Amino acid sequence: MKKLNYLLLIGLVFIIAGCNNSDNIEDQEALIASELQIDDKIDDLTISKITLNEDYLDIEFSDELVVEGAMYFDQSPTMISIDYPLFKSKINFKDTELDLSKYDNICLVNYEEITKYIPLEWKVESTTDYWQLDDAKNGNIKIKLKIDDIIFSSDNMFPVQAKVKDVIAFDGKDNPEVITDPSVKNATVKLDIVAFGTDGAWALFKDKEGNTITIFDDGNTELHNNIKDIQPNSTEHQYQNTWFDMEYKTMSLPFYDGGTGNTFYKNVEVITSLKPAE
Repeated sequence: MKKLNYLLLIGLVFIIAGCNNSDNIEDQEALIASELQIDDKIDDLTISKITLNEDYLDIEFSDELVVEGAMYFDQSPTMISIDYPLFKSKINFKDTELDLSKYDNICLVNYEEITKYIPLEWKVESTTDYWQLDDAKNGNIKIKLKIDDIIFSSDNMFPVQAKVKDVIAFDGKDNPEVITDPSVKNATVKLDIVAFGTDGAWALFKDKEGNTITIFDDGNTELHNNIKDIQPNSTEHQYQNTWFDMEYKTMSLPFYDGGTGNTFYKNVEVITSLKPAE
């Protein structure tokens, strides 16, 4: 994920680089990644941080970026087909000239920030994911987003990726309201242990009444962003006295049985949101 963040910002640079440049990209000189510095301007955006090595270019900006487009949900991630190109510039990175004007889709890495605005009646069950967006809505939902990090990678199946900072409009409505899923449960908890087994990783939490809530690690980014560097099966860790506000729900997920070679489904609890308690 760290490397993702690095490349993520590379795109931001590029994005920005093209906003006010000449429309004729063929006549533009490519920006040289190694020559960029803090406080440099790329179009109207100001660079606030740069990390450059042989594997990645990491650039952050002190400015924010707003994009509009149509949402496509496909087995996670959520894609947005943007109305106008973010990138109009070229950049020279690792002796390769990247033309950023050709990309009109963005993959949203924290897609859960979008999906929480989707009405429940628009969702249909899927055999390959928790749910799928109804075909009549897929690609027809207009959204407006504020993004603060962008990843560009020519080697990734999603060349342009971004992190959602705020949802400004959803399906034509400004300041949309989060849709409450009646299956979501809430608890204020402390982490007990993280356990690894043949069927994956599990995080065990204790609520204020002392009850244990066992959570399956399905790759939720909020879990990994808030719980880091934990030794498995140890109760001696830095989160012993940290309370979290947790939202979780029961999901039926596939598990592979190495003994029989079969895949079976079982109900497990997974996190939908995890934040330090106020």
